[in-house]
Amino acid sequence: MILFYIGIILLCFYGMKTAAPGRFHDDFLSKDQCNAIKGFFIVFVFIRHVLQYVRKSGYDFSSAPDTILSLVDRELDQLIVVMFLFYSGYGIMESIKKKGLPYIKGMPLKRILPTILNFDIAVLFFLATAIILDTDITITQVLLSLTGWDSLGNSNWYIFAIVILYFITWLSFFLTNKQKNSSRNALAMSIGLCFVLLFVLYLHKETFWYNTLFAYISGTLVSFHQSKLIPLFKKYFWPFFALFLILIILCKLVHHDFMCLKFNIMSITFAFTIMLFTMKVKIQNNILIWLGSHLFPLYIYQRIVMIVLYNMDDGLFVKNHPIAFVSLSFATMIVWGFLFKYWDISPRLSPQKSQTQKNT
Repeated sequence: MILFYIGIILLCFYGMKTAAPGRFHDDFLSKDQCNAIKGFFIVFVFIRHVLQYVRKSGYDFSSAPDTILSLVDRELDQLIVVMFLFYSGYGIMESIKKKGLPYIKGMPLKRILPTILNFDIAVLFFLATAIILDTDITITQVLLSLTGWDSLGNSNWYIFAIVILYFITWLSFFLTNKQKNSSRNALAMSIGLCFVLLFVLYLHKETFWYNTLFAYISGTLVSFHQSKLIPLFKKYFWPFFALFLILIILCKLVHHDFMCLKFNIMSITFAFTIMLFTMKVKIQNNILIWLGSHLFPLYIYQRIVMIVLYNMDDGLFVKNHPIAFVSLSFATMIVWGFLFKYWDISPRLSPQKSQTQKNT
């Protein structure tokens, strides 16, 4: 399975273009570049999910490659989803800057509702899978799964979080649109409401539900202040790059993390680190770009075949043939990416379009 990590690295090297000393890629937040980065991390998400079933099967992770794989997976932790949130926040703010109040007013119907409906269609697929496998489920579980608060085996926390973050953005800008300095006030309100969301999730959910929320907020702030931030980052590129790396390391060394504020800080610095990296290094790889541009179906539907393969013989197939399990799961995930267009609900600003707003 470590071959997937090696494969990702090789993919990144293919089509990689490094900026000359003292120069930068100005399209580091372009559609293709953002999709390439998202494509890179969606494979890491796949590895995280598939490893959960391999571990549950009782597979012995004792070989050196398996040990390295587990170590990398553990150290990355929730950082693998940070760029999804960061680019989404950036994209939302770019659209608001360009389209103003009409975009804000249209967010409930054109972004929030279609995202929920597309997620609910996926939940129905998981419900059908649970019924076929004769899995014990309750009506309450099904109803809560449609909101993202519960799950039928599907990945739910990210969709729940991103929908609420979209709602926070819409509410903040809608309520402050007639005020002086409305955008600044809206961003301040968004930050405050994000803390409220963090606290609510802290009381009711596991840490991964809320330990990366502020990556989204940081994306909105980068968009709002980019006319000042980007020249500053270019002027002091290496000091900033070193600073962000040091902050990540320091956050790793600090064990206490009240309400995951430490991890949220690390998420922000990680997002900035990747952003600075793409200012210097462009990844021009069509495979990663495709993966990133189909983020929603790849993320939401990938668990279905994992569940089926695991449950067909109580995990024995997974335990005895882990490579076949991983390969079949990955291949099926790609198929979902191709098929999703046939039931994708519109109007919706798709994730890949929303996160590179200079091209929107």
